[in-house]
Amino acid sequence: MAVWDFHYRSKLPAHQNGGGTRAAIRHYREFISEGPSVVAGDFNNNVFWDKVHPGYAGNFSLVKDDLKSLDLESAYHQFENCRYGEEPEPTLYWRMSKTHVYHIDYCFVPNDWFHKRMQVTLGRPERWLHFSDHVPLVVEVEM
Repeated sequence: MAVWDFHYRSKLPAHQNGGGTRAAIRHYREFISEGPSVVAGDFNNNVFWDKVHPGYAGNFSLVKDDLKSLDLESAYHQFENCRYGEEPEPTLYWRMSKTHVYHIDYCFVPNDWFHKRMQVTLGRPERWLHFSDHVPLVVEVEM
């Protein structure tokens, strides 16, 4: 399932806005559960923003918990052995800035894939920033 959650520009108040990714996960829950599934893309979110709007439907902690209930985990976080909100590398260099950086792109894969040979890499900003303010998140799994 490809994700591009663009919730922050809604005209709705923050407590009513959001949850687009969560709504999609609920809608496609049965489909995702039918076999090995990958949920990946630009979530425009990270747990460090959860504190800003506690209880907000789009809080990333809720999104990752929804995916965990489907036995999916972030390949980057498992591979790098880091906690959400403490990512050592950003995926977004907002408006091509090297000072406003965030980790907001994810690839959630089935837990049993972590027993396979896996490589997770991020594109280098010097190579990619002339195309986009995001760098690629590449997950390779030997099947």
